[in-house]
Amino acid sequence: MNRIHEAPYPNLVMFSGTTPNIGTTAVAFGTAVALAAGAADRSVVYLCLNLKSSKIGRYIGRAVSDAGLDVLRSDLKARTLTQDRLEKHAQMLKELPNLRVLTGNVQRAQAELYEPGDIEHLLQVAISTYDICIADCHAYWDNAATIVTALHASQKLLVTLPRLDAFQDDYHAWITETAGLFDLQPQQFELILSQTGLYPDDYRTGEIQQVTGLPVAGTMAFDRQLAQEMQRGGLHEWFLQDKGLKQVERIAERIAHRLEVPWESPGEKRLLMRFRLRGVKRALEVQS
Repeated sequence: MNRIHEAPYPNLVMFSGTTPNIGTTAVAFGTAVALAAGAADRSVVYLCLNLKSSKIGRYIGRAVSDAGLDVLRSDLKARTLTQDRLEKHAQMLKELPNLRVLTGNVQRAQAELYEPGDIEHLLQVAISTYDICIADCHAYWDNAATIVTALHASQKLLVTLPRLDAFQDDYHAWITETAGLFDLQPQQFELILSQTGLYPDDYRTGEIQQVTGLPVAGTMAFDRQLAQEMQRGGLHEWFLQDKGLKQVERIAERIAHRLEVPWESPGEKRLLMRFRLRGVKRALEVQS
């Protein structure tokens, strides 16, 4: 583990959660969409490193069996994963051709089959293939993906709720106690508050920062339509609208600034114009 700790990857950004089912995937994926939309000349990959029960394929309407982390497991074991093979099994969204999505492990029973070296090999190939790597590790710290990614990531964002059981109880159980076993210090993380506004007695940002000692890098308000779009398979479409983009653009801008990547708030109208221009360009190419 010491060797892993000494090799941070500048373009690797980790998202994890203090608690399961609080919107970590929505925040991480939405940020990946905003980064790709606002930095059109850079390649972005969203790596779902949920080894327990990945659902991102369902959320974007791409739940196929011949793609994703499951298919690459033999390559990871043999340390033979190539950039071309990763590209092949990381799905492209037609709305954002510079964004790839690698779906995670679906069968919970197979989570223990992934070893630290497997995940390290995946990350090494990913950071050499894409300009920005967003790793979504969900809320499980008892697996290789979360620990290894935390040791490598240059930016670590911890999604939590403005509820005491999430930012105090679960935070201490995972970040203070478990992460500390691997020399990961709480000060290496920043907080993202998810589902804000859902409860009238939510704790305030200042109170949460005081309890955890961590800065809040962004918030994502509760939105009932978002949950519906995830079940419909339209998560990516929701984040390409102004309403969705505004939820995560502050987080995306913060990441881009630290990576020294030129980033411009995309905006729905600007995105639509870019899609139209791309269509015109393709039509001219066909005619020529």
